Amino acid sequence: TMSGQLQQYLHDLEQTTAERVRTEDEMRTAREIQQTLLPQKFPPSPELASVEVYARNLPAHEVGGDFYDCVQVGAGAVLLALGDVVGKGVPAALLMAMTSTLIRTFALHSTSPSEILAHTNRELLERSNPHTFVTVFLAVYHSDRRELVFANAGQTEPLVVRAGGAVETLQGGEFPLGIEEGFAPF
Repeated sequence: TMSGQLQQYLHDLEQTTAERVRTEDEMRTAREIQQTLLPQKFPPSPELASVEVYARNLPAHEVGGDFYDCVQVGAGAVLLALGDVVGKGVPAALLMAMTSTLIRTFALHSTSPSEILAHTNRELLERSNPHTFVTVFLAVYHSDRRELVFANAGQTEPLVVRAGGAVETLQGGEFPLGIEEGFAPF
């Protein structure tokens, strides 16, 4: 009897170990895929060589919901995005990928951060779990005018450090995306 129980235990242990190794491999692959969604090269274009952008994502788990983006959206204009999906793990990573893709897609048709976020919000409401939301700071920098236009959907208010050292808080953006229909971030 003991021999049979020991054999069953070893068989179960072998299956559990194989499952854990497969899950770890899948999570490692998911992390690698998620990292490819984030830009690695800055600035996005030689036209914007005067713009210095650097970012790095270090998820607390194998995958997560934090994201950033930096993409040229017109001659002398660059879109900057910083976001965070509520939650952790694979569900947050999938919603992060969807949100980032929606922002890039809507940026093809508009360089208005508030319009891009309003469209993204509508899509998230239609396509995501009603118990999830995303905070996003979205800005477009126009290098020819040296102007930053932004919209904030629930992110911590960013700080601007001026050349002389003065610090300014960019106000606005109380509500995250994916919570309320008809919401227009500012």
